[in-house]
Amino acid sequence: MKKGDFFGEMALFRAMPRTATAKAILDCRLAVIESRQQLERFLVKNPDFSAKMVRILADRLAHTDEILGSKLEE
Repeated sequence: MKKGDFFGEMALFRAMPRTATAKAILDCRLAVIESRQQLERFLVKNPDFSAKMVRILADRLAHTDEILGSKLEE
């Protein structure tokens, strides 16, 4: 992961248990968000990050779509 990356968002968006974990190998700064309401407030206060999150989630969805499409063609 690099500066500005995120993980674990699906648990907050979908109100499900977390499945992602990460371990830092270097010193880093984190934003810990523990509830959907806290995430929503963070996104409202940080519109640039909100736009980045939408782009990243769209890229992840497109990648998953490509994988599923190729599996269906097999």
